[in-house]
Amino acid sequence: MFTIGERLKKERLRLKLSQIKLANIGEVTRQSQINYESDKRSPDAEYLSKVGMAGVNVNYVLLGDSKEVSSDDYEDEFLETVELRVKQCKEHLGRFESNLEDIQNALSVVKKK
Repeated sequence: MFTIGERLKKERLRLKLSQIKLANIGEVTRQSQINYESDKRSPDAEYLSKVGMAGVNVNYVLLGDSKEVSSDDYEDEFLETVELRVKQCKEHLGRFESNLEDIQNALSVVKKK
């Protein structure tokens, strides 16, 4: 029976990803990825969620369940994540535009003096 680390590595290789690419997807360091694959550390839920969205079969990694999970199973969750990210970007852009306007107003006051 394979360990979680061994199954994670098998999934990475199945997806033809390097350790650094999967680490980037999971938003961890390459060293963390190495530690996960060598069973020195266990991946947390946030990491597993992120790599799962990229196609890693998390059920297989955690439980050894080799039943394939279709990418369609993640479609709704993926779309919700994209919509949330778009909303967050719009909020950041709005704050940036407001700050830029404040700076422009301050500059015009300084120039008038």
